[in-house]
Amino acid sequence: MLLPSRSRSEKIEHCIDAWRATKEQSDLLVLLDDDDPELDRYQRHSDVLYHVGPRIRMCPTVNQAVKDYPNYKYYGFIGDDHLFRTDGWDKKFISIIENKGNGWGIAYGDDLLQGEGLATHCVMSKNIIDSIGYMAIPGLVHLYMDNFWMTLGTSIDRLFYEPSVIVEHMHFTAGKSAADALYVEVNSHDMYVSDELTFNNWKENDLESDVSKIKSNMQ
Repeated sequence: MLLPSRSRSEKIEHCIDAWRATKEQSDLLVLLDDDDPELDRYQRHSDVLYHVGPRIRMCPTVNQAVKDYPNYKYYGFIGDDHLFRTDGWDKKFISIIENKGNGWGIAYGDDLLQGEGLATHCVMSKNIIDSIGYMAIPGLVHLYMDNFWMTLGTSIDRLFYEPSVIVEHMHFTAGKSAADALYVEVNSHDMYVSDELTFNNWKENDLESDVSKIKSNMQ
């Protein structure tokens, strides 16, 4: 599971604790910026992987992490404001992809905010990433990565929602977190406009090609 974080050295501990208490077969990779003002405050747990690099923003960081850690069959994404609530969520997601998608797919659970409507977290088979070359659309900064997963998964008929798996999104819009400076930055009007444009351009110009690449490799 890829877990990017910035300026939330205390908050992220709740996510790590929840992962440790519920996981069965997943590693956790915390992705940090080398200019994070709280970098020295992050605890370094022996059962968690950590990677520190230049700040290139969240979506590019996710893509780079897949390249830097290539030896996994499945990759997942979790925000530092998500909490795993269901035991064995990782095994369940992988089993769904293996059994329903024949090893191809994107699985997600109920975040108690968007529910089935949006994959604010996911587990994705690496063969999808290998087919198109990325886990997040190149050009995205922070938003619309979840919309991308939903659109791509639906288009290849390999999107799997599992409501019995709870991965609670402790988002400020739900009153479950304070609206800190990072929330303000990444949810700005300019960010929405820019990332929506990148997402819509992908849908118009690259979705069909990406779907074709994946389906040709499924055969």
